[in-house]
Amino acid sequence: MRWRPHDASATKHGDGAPPAAARSVAVAQGERATMSVDPRLQAVFEAVFGREVSQLSEQDSPATIESWDSLNHVYLILALEAEFGVQFDAEEIANLISVGAIQRRLERASGSSPARAAS
Repeated sequence: MRWRPHDASATKHGDGAPPAAARSVAVAQGERATMSVDPRLQAVFEAVFGREVSQLSEQDSPATIESWDSLNHVYLILALEAEFGVQFDAEEIANLISVGAIQRRLERASGSSPARAAS
């Protein structure tokens, strides 16, 4: 259930304050505009997860992207390998569980930004 400001059922005691987890998500969502996610990486996420990820942040993960389940993680990895010309080993695949982790891995593969990984 997603927290909404006027949804008293989502509050601890109906006092209008969101649960702590919802406040954390709201803060993270507010930070999205300041995060720099590579446009190609953004495009891959949109291709796999749809409009749900129209504004990614480095903190996004299966905890913040509802459709990021194990099957879509495999699709994401395959799409990343195709787009950026990289290959991930099994251990890496298990650890690539946030946008930031994926972006850092792609930067290491290219020696710079993900935009140059397949150049």
